[in-house]
Amino acid sequence: MSDAEIQTIAQELATKMQKAVEEDNANNAKKMPALKKYLLVEEVTRQLRRSAISTMFLENGGCGLLGQWLEPLPDGTFPNLTVVTEILTTIDLLNIGPEELQNDKNLGRIVKLYAKNIPNMPQVVNLAKKIIDRWSRLVFGIKTTYSRDLEDDEEGDAQLD
Repeated sequence: MSDAEIQTIAQELATKMQKAVEEDNANNAKKMPALKKYLLVEEVTRQLRRSAISTMFLENGGCGLLGQWLEPLPDGTFPNLTVVTEILTTIDLLNIGPEELQNDKNLGRIVKLYAKNIPNMPQVVNLAKKIIDRWSRLVFGIKTTYSRDLEDDEEGDAQLD
């Protein structure tokens, strides 16, 4: 695909996601079922698993939209468990860097809520904790391979002898 096609797909996806948030919030406020995100989640996750599209999506503020999809509805209830699980799984697969996280702090805040099990969804706690752990390591520059680091240190000590 050309860059223009990728840009178009990413923008259309962002527009659909924003409309879904708005429609679900409006329906929830009217005490009607908020199903738009649920009906769209399969398409969203399929598109975001495509590397070129996800990169363009993230570069254009996609973290904010992902956070909006996970936020509580106006009545305080959390989105459908399927939506939360699929979006968190997709977030875990995305290459979200420290820059994107710092530009949109809402996504980190909302994923942290799920890691603490505030919405009482034990099915997603471990996934949310995994994401928070990876992001923390990225932001603070902590290596992810503790045992390999120890082996490297021991080899370095042996070479000094």
